[in-house]
Amino acid sequence: MLSSVSKYLSIRSSVLFMAGGLVAFIIYLYFYIGIPKILKVINGIYSAQYAFFYPLVLVAVLASVLCWSIAWNSILRVCSIKIRLREFASTIGWDTLAT
Repeated sequence: MLSSVSKYLSIRSSVLFMAGGLVAFIIYLYFYIGIPKILKVINGIYSAQYAFFYPLVLVAVLASVLCWSIAWNSILRVCSIKIRLREFASTIGWDTLAT
């Protein structure tokens, strides 16, 4: 089943889709919000506070993902399902990204 899905999804089409979404978002910001309002918000950012909290949030998100994966790993062990990272990556198609 995954092979049939992966032949329709390619890296090129995914990148084009994301680029189209970014262009649509920029057009939305330009026409509905306006450049002066965007610049006003950017100028109102307190950079020292931003520089402190952004890495803190990044660490919190990474810790959350780590805890989530540890929880799923323990659930799979209780169910006697042993899966390696390489097997999991090949199951969802991540191994094709490296080639």
